[in-house]
Amino acid sequence: MGDGVASFLWWLASLITIANVWIVLNFGPLELSQFVYHLVNIAEVIRPMGAGFIVISVIAIIVLPITVGIMGPLVTRRLVAGAKQAYVAHVETPRSHWYSRLGHRVLSPGLAVTLLVPSLVLGASTPAFAHNIGAVSFVQNAKPSSFIEAFYEFPKDISTPAKPLNLVMIYVESLENTYRNPDLWGENLLDSLDYETRDWVTFPDFREVGGTGWTIAGLVASQCGVLLKEKNQFDIRQQLGLKSINRIGEQVDSFMPGITCLGDILDDAGYTNHFVGGADPEFAGKGKFFQEHGYDSVKGQPYWESIGEADFTKWGLNDDKLLGYAKEELDALHATGDPFALTVLTVDTHRPEGYLSDTCERKGAEDLPGIVACTSDMLAEFLRYMKKNGYLEDTVVVVTGDHLSMPNVVQDTMDLEPHRTIYNRFWSPRGAQPNRSELVHFSILPTVLDLLEFDFGGTEMALGVSGVGPRDTRKFSIYDVGDLDDKLRRPSELYKIFWDTKESKSS
Repeated sequence: MGDGVASFLWWLASLITIANVWIVLNFGPLELSQFVYHLVNIAEVIRPMGAGFIVISVIAIIVLPITVGIMGPLVTRRLVAGAKQAYVAHVETPRSHWYSRLGHRVLSPGLAVTLLVPSLVLGASTPAFAHNIGAVSFVQNAKPSSFIEAFYEFPKDISTPAKPLNLVMIYVESLENTYRNPDLWGENLLDSLDYETRDWVTFPDFREVGGTGWTIAGLVASQCGVLLKEKNQFDIRQQLGLKSINRIGEQVDSFMPGITCLGDILDDAGYTNHFVGGADPEFAGKGKFFQEHGYDSVKGQPYWESIGEADFTKWGLNDDKLLGYAKEELDALHATGDPFALTVLTVDTHRPEGYLSDTCERKGAEDLPGIVACTSDMLAEFLRYMKKNGYLEDTVVVVTGDHLSMPNVVQDTMDLEPHRTIYNRFWSPRGAQPNRSELVHFSILPTVLDLLEFDFGGTEMALGVSGVGPRDTRKFSIYDVGDLDDKLRRPSELYKIFWDTKESKSS
């Protein structure tokens, strides 16, 4: 019995200690939902990381703790037995003395010494482990809050401009300003895109708030001005990651029908809205989201397959072909003379190592930094195409990362950047000036409407604040909130409205 307890304690102490180091080195501190989801889907998570990573992980997380669990008690007993022999040989104090008896008890193999060491290690490593997997913040943020209700501005009293401008929004997978730092890469990997957008509006401090760090979450936050949350935020399965938040949109009949998003507003104003992306729109419910929020067409991998495309990466059609189809879509939409919105979502810069298109391979790209630089070139060429055809004269254009880069093959280099921010550029044919250096996903909605010259009775919509035009410095906004991430994570009753029927939009 004692041997079994000792082995278990040694195994558990080593597992938690090694897991602490492994999590910090490979991912950094996690949210509890991320940790549990990755644990449940461990094969899916580590497979793209490569054979070397898998072998090291198996040795660290499985082999080493088992070895320590077996050997720890044996080694401890031998050390204690050796210490006892040395004690008996060198201590001549009669055993009747209390400290002599204590020494013999402490140094008796099988007693508390074999349990004490792993218990101390376990006690020291468990609090750090709880922090690194997000258990501490999970408990702290489980209490419901009215924070979102206090700041959320329902879209209402929206006026359409007399001469509507068109809109092109390009979401670039995981694109962030870190790739622009020549000290890290030897060059600015986004130099060509920077040059083509040199006169555009940009917000240097576009930070990623908690809950916006993956594609569907970034899309919802930027198009609707709120975090993506399930109606039943108290569902412990989702809170713990046992039900993937990427599956929310796939497992419901309607995707947040009670909230008004950018596509809904443009649809009401007479726009036709269109989405093109390389991946399958069914993943994470992207297609359902766009279709139910004012979009007239959604084209992704199934559509490209239907017109003869056969070469796909794990995430879908490569960006060189995608941007070619986006040009065709743009030409057709612009030729109608009617106002339109075209949303493009790229894939090639996706973790862990990017996906090499034929175009980028011909340009000599071999790794993720090369793919990022090539993507920059292709986006710059797309913008030159728009300029050459006169599209920039009547079209607002947004180029932005959907979120910060997730852990990838160059993570060690990415982590050298102390303040990571999302890449963003905004173009208006009628000119615009930023009113702040900061931006969050929520503020893209009112900022885009301002650039399109819609009137919505102020500068705020949903949780966002417009980044262009006059700035009301007298009004307390979401930018003034401390501990914003923690406050946004807490459950909100407002999501019962967002996931309700469309009639609730008039609330």
